[in-house]
Amino acid sequence: MAANLKYPWQQSVVDAMAETDATRQALKLAAAEEAIAARLCEAPGAEERRALGNALTSLKMLFPGNPNAGETG
Repeated sequence: MAANLKYPWQQSVVDAMAETDATRQALKLAAAEEAIAARLCEAPGAEERRALGNALTSLKMLFPGNPNAGETG
């Protein structure tokens, strides 16, 4: 995990945002969404919930063509 990331699930978000190959990006985006959804199910604190919401918003804005971007199922 990168030193500047506060939560483990953030690495999957960074990986999805950094991927340039469309096929791999779709897989990494799905992995990021799954990591966020899983963490939301664990009832994180308020600060982490804000970070999770911000990550979902970022994914939705950066990947508008993906119908699942920013959704948690």
